[in-house]
Amino acid sequence: VAVVLALLLVFPLLIVNNCLVQMETEFGLTAFIGKDRKETVDCVLKRLYSDFIVQEIDANGEASRLLTFDEAKASYNLTGASSLLDESVARPECVTDEFVSACDAVFERREQEAKLETAALDKPSRTSIHGFVRSRYAGGLESETDKDGSIVVKRQKPGKRKRWVRDQPPYTHFTMAKENKETSYAIGIVAKMSGCNPSLFKTCGLKDRRAVTAQRVSAFKVDIDKLLNLNNRLRGIVLYDMSYEREGVRTGSHWGNRFSIVLRDIDPAAEATLESRLKEWAELGFINYFGTQRFGSCETRTADVGRLILQRNWREAVEMILGGAGRNGQDTVQSAIEHWKATGDAEAACKLLQGAQCFASVEGSILRSLAKGKTWQEAVLWLPPNIRSIYVHAYQSLLWNKLASERVVATGVSVQEGDVGADSEVVDASTASPFEVYVPLPNSACADREGYVFSQYKAVLESDGISWDSFRTLEKNFSLGDASRLALRPLFLRPGHVSWKFVRGRGPNEQIQRDLTSVPAIDLKKTEEEEGGETKAASGDSEAKLALWMRFDLPGGCYATVALREITACDMGKRYQKELNCKADEPVEEESEEVEVKQEIEEAGAEKEGAPADKEVQKENGEAAEQDGEPGKKKAKVEEKEQENEKEMKEESKE
Repeated sequence: VAVVLALLLVFPLLIVNNCLVQMETEFGLTAFIGKDRKETVDCVLKRLYSDFIVQEIDANGEASRLLTFDEAKASYNLTGASSLLDESVARPECVTDEFVSACDAVFERREQEAKLETAALDKPSRTSIHGFVRSRYAGGLESETDKDGSIVVKRQKPGKRKRWVRDQPPYTHFTMAKENKETSYAIGIVAKMSGCNPSLFKTCGLKDRRAVTAQRVSAFKVDIDKLLNLNNRLRGIVLYDMSYEREGVRTGSHWGNRFSIVLRDIDPAAEATLESRLKEWAELGFINYFGTQRFGSCETRTADVGRLILQRNWREAVEMILGGAGRNGQDTVQSAIEHWKATGDAEAACKLLQGAQCFASVEGSILRSLAKGKTWQEAVLWLPPNIRSIYVHAYQSLLWNKLASERVVATGVSVQEGDVGADSEVVDASTASPFEVYVPLPNSACADREGYVFSQYKAVLESDGISWDSFRTLEKNFSLGDASRLALRPLFLRPGHVSWKFVRGRGPNEQIQRDLTSVPAIDLKKTEEEEGGETKAASGDSEAKLALWMRFDLPGGCYATVALREITACDMGKRYQKELNCKADEPVEEESEEVEVKQEIEEAGAEKEGAPADKEVQKENGEAAEQDGEPGKKKAKVEEKEQENEKEMKEESKE
C-alpha cells in the first residue's frame, strides 16, 4: 500500500476510459498515463492534407526540409548546379578558359550550348576533352564532335541513357516531398517517369498517405538532372536537395519523424483542459501503443487472420481474408469473392477481376492461387512476404497492446522486477527510469524467459491454442526476425522538441500549415520561442471553434495518433475520425488517386512505359527492369515470382 501511495504522489492517476469508441478498444488501446482522462475532447484530424505534416529525421537528428515547388526550383537554381561541379578534375591543355566558362553556363542553364574548335587536334586530345566534360559535370552535360570537327557541349537529355562516370558515387540521394500519396506509389511514379526500375529506389520507411510528407530517398545510378527535370511534370510530388553518395539509404536507418499537426473543431471551453494536458504530456509522455493503422482499415481483422495462421488453421485464414464485408470502390473484387463463396469456382471468380486486381490485390492473389489448385496453406504463402507477414505482426501487436494496458492499470508506470532494457538485459528496478523499460513482442525468443510479461503472454497464447514453437516454424516465411533475440519496444515514450499553439479566427477548411504549393500567412514559429510551451491565442471570435497546432518528434515505428490520444482522450482511429468529419458542415478534402494515375501516366508522354534500365545498372543491381508495356515479359515476371513462391512452399512443407 505504501508503494502504491508513493507512486500516486509521483505519477498521475492511471485511468481507463470505458467510453472510447470501438476501434481503439478493439485493439487494446484503453489506458492512459495522465490524470482526468474521463473527459474526452473531440477534434478532427486530417481534414486537410496539410493538417498532418511528416518530416523524416535522419540518424544525425536533421529533419528533411519541406519545400514548395517554387522554393525547390529556386533552391536548385541558386545552389544546385554549382554545387555539383567538380572543379578538382584536371583540365587538358587544349581546353581554354573561355570554353570552361561556356560549359559552366550551359550546366547552370544560362546558355544552350558551348563549342570548341578541335579540327587541328588529334584523337587522344579530343578524347581527353570528352572525358573532362563527363567528369567535371558529373554526367550532366554531353559532348559530341560536329561535322566541322568542333566539339559541341549540351545538357544531357532527360530520357537518354548514358554510361555512369567511373569515379562518381553510384547513389543519388534526394528529398521526396509528397501529398496524398503512399510512399510506394510515389516511388513508382518517379521511377516510371524517369524510365527506371522501381527497385533502384530505396527509402528508410513508409510515410502516411493522407498527409504532406518529406523523406530521403536513394536511387542507384540515376542522374540528378533526370530527377530534377521531373518536377515540371509531377503532380503532388516534389524532388530536391540532391547529392551523389557512396552508400544508399537503408530501411530503418533514420532516427524518426517530426510531426506538425493541426487538430480542428475543438470546443473553446476545452482550451484550459488541453493546455494542462499538453504540459503534462510533454513531461510524462504516453504509452507507446501500436496504432490502429497497424491492424488495417478494411473489415477483415488482420490480427484474427494472424491468430489462425499461427494455429495452422489455413482454411479459416483464407476464408477470413476473403470474407470481409463489402469493399467501397472495389465492386469487382467483391463480386469475385461472392461468386467464389457461392460456387467454389476460383477460376471463374478470377475472370470477374479487372486490370491489375488479379495480381495487385490480396484477394486476387488468393483467388488466383486457388484457381491453380493450390492448398489453403499454399494460398497464404502465395502472397508476397511483406503482405502475408502483416497478419502475424498484427496478432503480435494486439497482444502487446493488451499486455501494456493490463500492466499499466495493474502497476502504473513503475519499473518491475524482471523488466528488460533496450539491450534485452534485466534492469535494476530500484534505479531505472520508466522510459528505460522495453516490452518484447511475443515470439519464440520469449520461450525461455521468466517474468510478468512472459507469463502473461504464455497464458494468452495457450488460451488461443498457440505455443512458442508456432512462431519458430513461421519465422522464415513470415519475417518474424531473429529467433535468438527479443523483439523489443519501449513501453513509454516522451516526445521531443514539443511546441504548440491555439489558433482562432480560421475557417474550418482554411489552410493553416504549408503544403507543396503554398505557404499560408500565419506565424507558427514564434511558439517555439515561448518559454515553457506557453501559448498566446490569436485574436478572433471567442465563440468560434478552436484549432490546435502542435509539433513534436517521435522515434521510428511510433505512432503520432497514439501520442495525440493521450492529450484528447478522443479516439484517433480512422473509423471515428471519419464519423467526426462527416458531421462537419464543410466537405472534407478528398482526391481520387485513380484519376491521378491516369493523368501522370499520360504526362509521361514520350517516356516509354517501364523503359529498360541501363545494362550496366542491371548487371550491378542483379535484376532486369520490368517492361510494363509488354505482356509477354510481364507474364514471364509473374511466372518467375510464382516459381519463387512454390520454392518457399516446398521449404515450408519440409519444416
